[in-house]
Amino acid sequence: MKGEVPARLTGMIQTYDNDKRDLFTLNFQGADILNVQPDKLDASADGIHSMKIDIYTEKMSFQYLAMDVE
Repeated sequence: MKGEVPARLTGMIQTYDNDKRDLFTLNFQGADILNVQPDKLDASADGIHSMKIDIYTEKMSFQYLAMDVE
């Protein structure tokens, strides 16, 4: 409908250490994607492409999961 606010997104980013153990989780709620664009390519990069994504989020939480840190 015209004038209706789209549903807000929720999601998470999960990271891992070099041994593939959980490192930390970043949760977000009430998010919207504001912009998506390709990151500038480095001339020496071999087929690795990055995207830059700008988001707005109403709430974020960070949970550190690593237990054994040396």
